This record gives sequence, structure tokens and C-alpha cells, in this order.
Amino acid sequence: MHKIEDDLWETEPQSPFPGMYTHAYFLMCAEGNVLIYNTSNESDFDWIEEKGGINIQYLSHRDEVSSSLSSIKKRFNSDLACHYLEREFAEKFRPVNVVIEGNQTHFSGIQIIHSPGHTNGSISFLYDSPHGLRYLFTGDTVFYAKNKWNSLIFPGHDGDKNALIKTLQNYISLEPDLVISSGSSEPITCTPVTSEEWVNGINNLIIRL
Repeated sequence: MHKIEDDLWETEPQSPFPGMYTHAYFLMCAEGNVLIYNTSNESDFDWIEEKGGINIQYLSHRDEVSSSLSSIKKRFNSDLACHYLEREFAEKFRPVNVVIEGNQTHFSGIQIIHSPGHTNGSISFLYDSPHGLRYLFTGDTVFYAKNKWNSLIFPGHDGDKNALIKTLQNYISLEPDLVISSGSSEPITCTPVTSEEWVNGINNLIIRL
């Protein structure tokens, strides 16, 4: 596990296929520990157990689903949360305890934002850390690679360009300090930004089909 901030750690990278790297993120909150996205690294599980386990795991969308959801449930007895449009994919491996519909504030003040475009049920997570930074977890809605912000649309996964454009317009106002995607074509998926960099990045984002 790699420490990002005093309350935020990044799992070891995984490469589900050549040219793609993914991470999950462990967030220590006032109410308990959170895993955002997904990992199957046993070494990550051992470290997480030493830190007190996981209270709840959040998935941003269906691409994060794998058999490790079942392993995480067995090891930590944690709840699982995802959007209702992604629920059927997660429940191939384990029950979903928290079904998200619309925007809401959830566990320990984590803001859940419906962010359709990459898939119709994609969600993002906005968290104001007590250590002073604002974290935006974007899933695959946006990621940083080759010095630019990028996005992917998979029409076969109910992706939609018009929905994505509306999501990106909403992103501009969120003013994150750290933007944290679940995957990228580069090993780094956690990117610090200033307000100006974020606005310019989203306005010049490349949408890949």
C-alpha cells in the first residue's frame, strides 16, 4: 500500500490487460474505514486487516466488478455500495447492501454523485478530508494520461456522450484538490490539481470512443 495523504492509501497497481493500470483506495474516516473501487491483491488485504478492516466498499461502476468482491466480503464482512443500474453486475459475486439512487451524502460525509456517461450507472465520490484536501474519486469517468484528462465511452456498457458532457460540466464546479480515478493507461491514477488546472483540463478533455 502506498500512502497518499494521512487518511488515504493506494493499493498496489493491477493490470487487467496490457496498457491499463488500476488501483483501489483505502480511506480512513471518522465513522470507519472505506475501500473505494476494488482490488484482488492479497497483500493489500493483509495490510487493510492490520488497519482494522473495511466497514464499506464503494464501486463507481460495473468495470470494477470481479470475484474479489466475494473475497473482500468473506474477509472483512464489509457492506457493498453501488448505483442501482450497476447492481446486477456486482451481485454476480455478492449481495449489494447499499443501493444508490440519485445524489446523496453517505458514510462519514462522503458525497455520492451520479455521473453517467462512461456507463449509465457510474457514480463519483467527493470527500472533504479533515486534513484539508478535497478528494474526487471519478472511477473511469475521467483519468489523467499523457499530460491530458481523458474519458472513455463504451456504448456496449450503456455509455452515452451527451450524458458524459453533462457530467463533465458538473465536475467543473466541484473544485477538487486530488482527482482519483480507478484506472488509467499510466500507473498513476491520483492527480493533484489547482482550480485553474482542473477547469482547463476538463474544458480540453479528450473523449475516447
